Amino acid sequence: MSKADIFSNMQTKVLIDWVASQYGERLEFLWERLPDCAVWRHAGNQLWYAVLMRVSRHKITGQGNDKVDVLDLRYQRELLPDFVRHQKGVYPGWHMNKDNWISVILDETLTTDNIKTLIDNSREIAGSKK
Repeated sequence: MSKADIFSNMQTKVLIDWVASQYGERLEFLWERLPDCAVWRHAGNQLWYAVLMRVSRHKITGQGNDKVDVLDLRYQRELLPDFVRHQKGVYPGWHMNKDNWISVILDETLTTDNIKTLIDNSREIAGSKK
């Protein structure tokens, strides 16, 4: 069993496989005390572009105590407030800078293709930083 098996949601598994095949980047589990938290780094500059974690839904939405897979992604600062306000299933970045990051609960609220686009966008933003 690999560490990535901690994420059992089908949408999450599809995204993990997609990132590996699309970019050749694998999840990194950086914290021993947080086995249900991992990051993807941009191969060019080693900056994080995604944080994948398993947390209580309540921490993201304010409701429910079930554990969910959450993906934090970089997003354009100037577009973020409107995007969060108008896109169902997208929240201010949890545990990250809310001016630059969004959180998406991987529960099929957003389609996998939409999340792939958000991952592409986040990776591009991270890749543009020095």
